[in-house]
Amino acid sequence: MKKILVVEDEFIIAYRIKELLEKSGIGDCVITDTYENSMDQIKQDLPDMVLLDIRLFEDEDAGIRLARYIQEHYNIPFIFLSGYSDEMTLKNAKLYKPATFITKPVIEKQLLAAVAMALPEKNEVKTKAVFLKGKYFENITYEKLIRASFSGYDFVSREIRFEEVLVIQAFNQVRRNTVLFKFRQPKCFFVVGATIEKVKELLPPFFEQVHQSFIINTHYVSAKREGHYITVGNENVPVGSVFKK
Repeated sequence: MKKILVVEDEFIIAYRIKELLEKSGIGDCVITDTYENSMDQIKQDLPDMVLLDIRLFEDEDAGIRLARYIQEHYNIPFIFLSGYSDEMTLKNAKLYKPATFITKPVIEKQLLAAVAMALPEKNEVKTKAVFLKGKYFENITYEKLIRASFSGYDFVSREIRFEEVLVIQAFNQVRRNTVLFKFRQPKCFFVVGATIEKVKELLPPFFEQVHQSFIINTHYVSAKREGHYITVGNENVPVGSVFKK
């Protein structure tokens, strides 16, 4: 079932939309009515689509600011909802490339058709990729990698899709100035010259630091082990006491 976030501060409208979409089987809906709560919900839950009221109570451009944030960080479609359809509002909204623009009062068939058309295909990546410069290794085991001489490999700019990353590890245990990306694809690694703290600033919210030297993709946690370990994919990652909570 698709996850849809409805950002709307008019109670009756918000719950009517929720009822329509859930009864039709299109998706499960969560309602937020402030900019801050909407931001938190997007980061926490990564919805498949967002319905954005442009003007919230005492916050006339909340929807526009949310649209800007979504556009910069995610591949999540959004639809603007508004009781205003003047030329200036439409011109401003168009800058953020919404899937469509729906005016209030909402027409049920129009809403259902617009949402169904705009929802992404199954398994479409929701987070935007970033380009990082580092050394890429393929078809090499971790044991061989730690003994490899990096001087024989060129630094390359590579597109990193975070949903394909399982574990991020501080690779240089002494200076802690090298970070290793471990991917879902076996025997595939990317080495970056950076600290784990610097890399953490780039990551989407479904990554969590669990140890001084490890960050994990929480989407792939499969078990918690005794002795302060957590299993991500097929790898047991240590959990530091500071990060255990």
